[in-house]
Amino acid sequence: MILGANPPLLTPQFYYLNPGTYSISDKNGSVIFFQGYGLTATFQNWTIVGNGNLNSPSKLSTTFTVTGPLVLTAIYI
Repeated sequence: MILGANPPLLTPQFYYLNPGTYSISDKNGSVIFFQGYGLTATFQNWTIVGNGNLNSPSKLSTTFTVTGPLVLTAIYI
């Protein structure tokens, strides 16, 4: 899963994943522009809520393990 791919993923995306370990990356590297609001934001970290683990939450590319229901979020400020 790559955020910032073409087309950009600036809206929520939902995926059903089997338990296991997956990688995720923010391809753009940090700054994004929310055209509808005229705002820019910089990547801060990844967060999870639910059943799983997140490695290296502050890195643009990381891995996460799913063991049950899980929400993974990219935080931009």
